[in-house]
Amino acid sequence: MARYLSKTAAIAPLDGNHEKAGDNIFTQGSKWVLIEFKRSKADLESEKAKFINYDQAKDALSAFDSHYFLIYGGLLNPGQFGLWAQTYFSGRKGICLDEVLNNAKGIKDFILYVIALSHLKRW
Repeated sequence: MARYLSKTAAIAPLDGNHEKAGDNIFTQGSKWVLIEFKRSKADLESEKAKFINYDQAKDALSAFDSHYFLIYGGLLNPGQFGLWAQTYFSGRKGICLDEVLNNAKGIKDFILYVIALSHLKRW
C-alpha cells in the first residue's frame, strides 16, 4: 500500500475503540480515506457483524462511501497475488489502489461520515 502514497501522506492505524471507525485512516494533503484490510474476499462478510443492523447502515451510507474502502488480497492472474479494492457499502469494485486516495474527502465531510458510521456500529 505504501507505494501508492506520496511522501507527504500519513497513515494512522486504529486499535481498540478507535478501530470502530476502521483499520486505518490515510490522509494526504487535506483529504482523508478510511480503509478496512481483509485477508481475502471471503473475509469481507465478517464486516457485517460489526453493525447493529448492517442493512440499515448500508442504506444510510452507500451513497456517501466513496472514501471508505475494503482492501483484500487475491489472485490477479494464476500465480500472481495482488490487492483488490472496493467501496465499503456500495461495493463498487475494480478500484485501482492508486485511485483510493483520489477518492478522499475533506476533513469536514470525513468527520461527519465517521460520526454517522459510529452510530451504526456495535460498541
